Amino acid sequence: MGGPGHRIQGDHSLECSGRGPRGSEDDASCSRRASACIQARLRRSAYTVDTVATVRFIKEAQKLGFTLSEVEILLHLGRGGPADCEAVRALATEKLLDLESRVASLKLCITPSSNS
Repeated sequence: MGGPGHRIQGDHSLECSGRGPRGSEDDASCSRRASACIQARLRRSAYTVDTVATVRFIKEAQKLGFTLSEVEILLHLGRGGPADCEAVRALATEKLLDLESRVASLKLCITPSSNS
């Protein structure tokens, strides 16, 4: 939500110009403007703040490598108590171990062989 070309409502899109007062706008400034724009549009749209937060969470979780099925579990567990926090921690740890294993496998593929 809020990145270049992302649709918020109808035919309106939210894009950062890349130009600030001195010709270059940093990401934080662009992000603040985008957040302000999203909040203003939320007041005029059917999207609630909770809905936007959920969509952002889903997108961030996907960027981290979680599948939609895993995200659904995380969202469900996120509504629970301390026992569910342990389940979330376990799922995240499992995902981290999987990613570390993949990285190790990739490193083996690119490490030059000492026999050459």
